[in-house]
Amino acid sequence: MEKLYIARDVVNTSLAHDAWVFGGYVRDVIVCNEIEFNDIDICCPKNVNPLWIVRTLSTKYKVKKCDVQTPYSGMGIKYINSYIINNILSVQFIVYDSDFTDWVDDHFGDMSCNLFYQSRTVHLGIVYVPEQFRMCQNPMDDIIKLTRSKVFDRISDPGSSSQARVLLRRMRNMIIHRGWTCRNDVLGETMDICEDNYMKGIASSIDDYQSERQRNALECLPLYLRPDYQ
Repeated sequence: MEKLYIARDVVNTSLAHDAWVFGGYVRDVIVCNEIEFNDIDICCPKNVNPLWIVRTLSTKYKVKKCDVQTPYSGMGIKYINSYIINNILSVQFIVYDSDFTDWVDDHFGDMSCNLFYQSRTVHLGIVYVPEQFRMCQNPMDDIIKLTRSKVFDRISDPGSSSQARVLLRRMRNMIIHRGWTCRNDVLGETMDICEDNYMKGIASSIDDYQSERQRNALECLPLYLRPDYQ
């Protein structure tokens, strides 16, 4: 519980500096009401120095910088600073080269469950509405319901081998290790983009594991509810 308490303090302090929070913390804690999460991703616009937030936090907690500034290409991100707070909470400050409006317009995202953010003025929002949700009457509500059921849509096809690797690793962690289900095609173009057998193996393991889980779920249904019942 100490980790969760500190996390909430970190989030509130960051929001007070007009930064915003996104990623797994928002998905797991705010949307799914869980107490377990990996880390916190905080995005700072160009006029907010993460050091201001860190200095505020250091008055109450032991803050240790993990590494030097990490360059990051794409989506207007300049670099990432990582910190460990009280030896239990990992926080990443992403320094963005513009403001929140431009960040939203980037339309990044690989899975529907990773579209959530929290800002000083919005307790829970989604960065944008993916194509497959645009005909829904209430896309936000639909994405929240899916996420709370541990179901997601893959909303992007990676355009390079490196993006394919990142997507497959994230999907493996979500599906195999955390019990989530991908509602649409898991692989798509990803298998063709993968250049090495190791990543193809990960893609196949995701597909096999999800298929097995779906078969097990069907076997638990009464006979008259199964799709093949006549």
